[in-house]
Amino acid sequence: MTLQDSNNHKNDDYTIASSTTAASTTESPRVVESPTPAAVTHSPGTAHEDDSYLPTVSKRTPPTYTPASSSPFSSEKRPPPPPSTFLKNDPEKRALLAQASLGTGTRSPVDVLEMELQQVTEQIYQQNNNEPFNINSLSQVSMAVFGIPGESTNKEALEAKAASGNRMADLILQYRRLQQRIRKQSSKQQAVVKGTRVKSAMQSTPVSSSSSGTTETTSKTASGDPLLLVDASAYIYRAYYSMPPIHRSDGMPTGAVMGFCNMLNRLILNRMVQGEQPRIVLVFDAKGKTFRHELYNEYKAHRAEAPMDLIPQFSLIRQAGLAYGMPMIEASNYEADDVIATLAGMAQREGLDVHILSGDKDLMQLIRDDGPTVIHMVDPMKMERVTSTQVIEKWNVTPEQLGDVLALAGDVADNVPGVPGIGPKIAADLIREFGSLEYLLDHVQDVQQKARRSKLEEHLEQARLSKALVTLVGDLPVEDMTFPEGQRQVSELRMEPMNENRIIAFYDEMGFRDLKQRFTARLEGVKRTRRPAAANSRWSAGSKVQVPHPDDFRDVPF
Repeated sequence: MTLQDSNNHKNDDYTIASSTTAASTTESPRVVESPTPAAVTHSPGTAHEDDSYLPTVSKRTPPTYTPASSSPFSSEKRPPPPPSTFLKNDPEKRALLAQASLGTGTRSPVDVLEMELQQVTEQIYQQNNNEPFNINSLSQVSMAVFGIPGESTNKEALEAKAASGNRMADLILQYRRLQQRIRKQSSKQQAVVKGTRVKSAMQSTPVSSSSSGTTETTSKTASGDPLLLVDASAYIYRAYYSMPPIHRSDGMPTGAVMGFCNMLNRLILNRMVQGEQPRIVLVFDAKGKTFRHELYNEYKAHRAEAPMDLIPQFSLIRQAGLAYGMPMIEASNYEADDVIATLAGMAQREGLDVHILSGDKDLMQLIRDDGPTVIHMVDPMKMERVTSTQVIEKWNVTPEQLGDVLALAGDVADNVPGVPGIGPKIAADLIREFGSLEYLLDHVQDVQQKARRSKLEEHLEQARLSKALVTLVGDLPVEDMTFPEGQRQVSELRMEPMNENRIIAFYDEMGFRDLKQRFTARLEGVKRTRRPAAANSRWSAGSKVQVPHPDDFRDVPF
């Protein structure tokens, strides 16, 4: 529409003509309908519903209606409005809207978006002469939009092409926007469901029984509360670098031990002093090399040795775990990541949600939130939940595909070679196009970009080796892991009932006077708040010295 056309039509709106005299202030407003444009034009590159959503706009002006009575509450019937053509050719959507208006609809927002995605997909195929093609393939999209392979199909390139009137580019943009909206909406729905489940587990309360004339209080922990797996080895290094050099009276360094205890208290102390036994497991790296060193002798070869003052603290940190009554598991010849992968899989099969306390990107491969149970990660510094949505936003692939991207791009931290010249972005593009690393390596000849194809052909075996190095082992036998004696299921792994004397004794041994003082003050505060409130007592129910409710720590998913 030109600027002159826009000026000609800028008054083509519904306007209300009000009376200009004071005596007619009670009259109904006169509705005047002016001619409407003959057609509605979509701005190229703008997201909009398909044409079946748009009302048919006629050039003919509907008859003007003037009330016969001056009263706004006239009893005379108005003539019926002209029949609407909204959704005329789409009975399924019309029925859906009718159900929604009656409160009987069963479709979720994701269902509606997927229905729209299906219609856009059909339009893309029609635009491509009804020849199906892989819409997620960058090379095939380039062929459909530009007529040649190898052109960039990012958002900016497609928007520029759509602005020039290319219908296929506009449809591809719509398709990608709908895909993004579906992923976000699905994540929101999962978050609502799982958030409700976690909250209910957090709010579980004691159950009293008086079958024999006495009152007994059962454990507050619900049978379905989630499992928290702590990447203890990584946690130790975070604790070490978060604390200044601290030594015991005999010269033993204890800074990492204190930092570790501070982190544990932040996680679980509030629940321990309330008598709860949360499901939490400390997972350690076993001493010595692993099977990955046998596959690739240079695996983690460039990593520096642990700081000298940290080495003697490893055993002390395990003593801290014993003092707190936490299960500690490792597996010889395997890394902590493999143990975590195995325990997470076992927990899901036993119907438990899993939360992994770690910032290791390798563990993001395990994230799942599309089933009856979830596996999420928790950033130990920000205490924020990491779901598949965050993985997709950061890596542009799903958690299931992340291992393939890491194998292609390599990993400097672990000295995984990858394919030289291919970084995370190009790796993600290739995995999205071909679906998996295995399929990509079997069809290297189909890679359109010559430089990428030659790099892959030259380093095929290196890519397969890298895949073996980044793949987590998720089926370790229970016998190969240091499970507590007599336990073989993850659902049985819980903290022991809190032994305050044992914790205080450990603090005394380490010389942690401040930790001991805060711990005993917390215990005393809990004990006093449980007593009957005395008048004018500073420990009454209204006292400020109270243990925060677990809901105050919603970022910690217990």
